[in-house]
Amino acid sequence: MTPPEQGAAATPSSNLIWIAKRALRRTHSRPSSSTSRWPQTTPTPMASALTGLFGFIVILLTITITLIQALLELSYSYIERRLTITPRCVRLFRLVLGTVVAFELADKYPTLKSLYSDDGALPRSSALPIDGSPQTSLVWAVCLHAWHGSLLWAKFLCAVQLAAAAALASSYHPITSSLICWWLHCSWCLRNASLVYILDRYLHLLLLYSAFLPKSTEPAWHFSKPSTASCVLAIQLLIIYFDAGYAKYSDPARAWSVFAPVAALDTYLRHTTIARYIRSLLGPFGLRLSGSAAVGIEMLAAPCSLLAPTQRLRSLFLLAVFSLHLGIALTMRNTQLLSAAAITAWLPFIDMAPPVYPHYQIRQPPPSRVRQVLLLSFAALVVHYNLIEGGDGVGCGGRASPDSVRRLLLHNRWNVFASAESYVVWEIAPARLSDGSIVDLWRDDPRDGGGSGESVIAWEVPTGPEPKVHRGRWRAFPYTAERDEEGEAAFWGALCDEWERSDTVEGRRVERFAFYLMQADTLDGEEDGGYGQVRKRLIKRFDCRLRK
Repeated sequence: MTPPEQGAAATPSSNLIWIAKRALRRTHSRPSSSTSRWPQTTPTPMASALTGLFGFIVILLTITITLIQALLELSYSYIERRLTITPRCVRLFRLVLGTVVAFELADKYPTLKSLYSDDGALPRSSALPIDGSPQTSLVWAVCLHAWHGSLLWAKFLCAVQLAAAAALASSYHPITSSLICWWLHCSWCLRNASLVYILDRYLHLLLLYSAFLPKSTEPAWHFSKPSTASCVLAIQLLIIYFDAGYAKYSDPARAWSVFAPVAALDTYLRHTTIARYIRSLLGPFGLRLSGSAAVGIEMLAAPCSLLAPTQRLRSLFLLAVFSLHLGIALTMRNTQLLSAAAITAWLPFIDMAPPVYPHYQIRQPPPSRVRQVLLLSFAALVVHYNLIEGGDGVGCGGRASPDSVRRLLLHNRWNVFASAESYVVWEIAPARLSDGSIVDLWRDDPRDGGGSGESVIAWEVPTGPEPKVHRGRWRAFPYTAERDEEGEAAFWGALCDEWERSDTVEGRRVERFAFYLMQADTLDGEEDGGYGQVRKRLIKRFDCRLRK
């Protein structure tokens, strides 16, 4: 068959017809299978078995991978719903957090003169590092309270933080107000590192997480999935309660066990009238059983609350957590703000977000990645510092460490109340005034007419109401720290100055005093909260007439 002649008569259609006829002729001219040159082979039984086994394995792997993928998707959607926060919870969290910051400032305000100014017990020259290293320069640059040592400057910073706390509570520019509160709170901690305790750790982290949580006024799709901040906060809660619970569980003295020789709660439930009533009501075995229950709540309530399948179960577990902290606030002195901060940390997870089905989701651009990267970087630094470098805190010495900034920001240990000593301690500072009166500089309040007439120093274990003076931050007063001669004069002279500023008798002066650390053993099983023999340790004798 020859192709059509090329020329004017040739058309594209004629060429296509010629190609189709030629392909059809070649198809009919192929040899049949019976006359094919390739030999026919019959598969062996072994090959058939291997082929079937291979097919079975492929099918089994396909089913397994499909099931695993379905379980992962189900688990992800399950956890996703439980870590998703709602705008209402974010507003409530910031409202309560701002309120706690305001109350903490109110508790700190009476101590500004004595503890946060150069005219008090801890001037900047004795409280801040002075070795001239780059880390020391960073402390002095970051700590706003180190820029000036006057009382007026401390009051001004207190007013600024109070205004930022009010803005945070009202959700007015919540990110900016959270960062201002956080910076000023860290500045307070760096100013006097020896006064930092677990409440400061709570506020530091909660204010930081508040700055990374979404605004309650953001579009609804920002709350359709867990935010980075809500996930990190949930992990933080797991760490807090597991660390605290495991420290009690692994206590060498087994003070939190049902078989404890002396129950830890037997020592802790002696501070307030409610605590002493509960202690007498429970008895020795009830105290041991309650201590074990507290450990179980700390270790299990956090994961159960976050992973509860229903809203009712989550509310039940959260009620157990809140009851634990409420009990601490009622039975232990100076723990009200700590308990409030611990409860505040759970407020973003009160509501369980409703399920969001895929066909209702609308594609929206993701939120800003900058804050997510910053928060994840901070979390990675915290993990590295606590697991690799030991996770040391800012310390309780007389002078802050040059590495205070890093320690303050990254320290994340919560093993508090791990054990309970078999004794109680308190402080007494008997002093002689210029009119011959004897007063207790540590426990007496000069505004109540302390020192008038014949005064008697109470050396027994204090079981009455909490003293009005030297509470809160004063409980961490570093009276055992080492200081130079000038620092000692400023430190102990501040107690004389504090009394004379508040004394109702004009012109009366403090001549000298002695500072004692008192101790008494607790007697197990005594219904009236009995104590053993009182012992005293002299910490310092100071002549106020020699102060500068």
